[in-house]
Amino acid sequence: MSGNIGKASRRKMKRHDKLVQALPGKLRELNRKMRQLTSAFADIHKGTERASELSFAHAVAGVGGEHAGSIKAKHLSEHLAAIIEHADNISASTRGARHLLATSEIKANHKNLQDICSDVRQARELVTGVHNDLAELHSNLVLLREMYEPD
Repeated sequence: MSGNIGKASRRKMKRHDKLVQALPGKLRELNRKMRQLTSAFADIHKGTERASELSFAHAVAGVGGEHAGSIKAKHLSEHLAAIIEHADNISASTRGARHLLATSEIKANHKNLQDICSDVRQARELVTGVHNDLAELHSNLVLLREMYEPD
């Protein structure tokens, strides 16, 4: 580039630089929230696994379904698949009805459900943050794209 840049071009270059330099930070923040979201789903997974285990721990004869056991998961989608599998098994069980549970099991399920609710609330807040970060990232990319349109 030559040393003779017009005022409008200088402003455009500064805006461009600011948008480009902000991208890595925005992507890192998005990555951090996605790791936290994966962790929240891992906790929900553990909670549903405990609920499934409790539902079938002292099952009476004739109970439908079975405890899926421990399901290994590393990624968000794997945790969600495990949660669904445990939920499917619990829903197939007729023993899940509260009136069939012992008092200790009712208390354990109550505590477990409190924990799951807390984890779901955290996940919901993280998803809102991810949504906002993606919206901001999209806006910045649109502005950058417009800067690269031919004159």
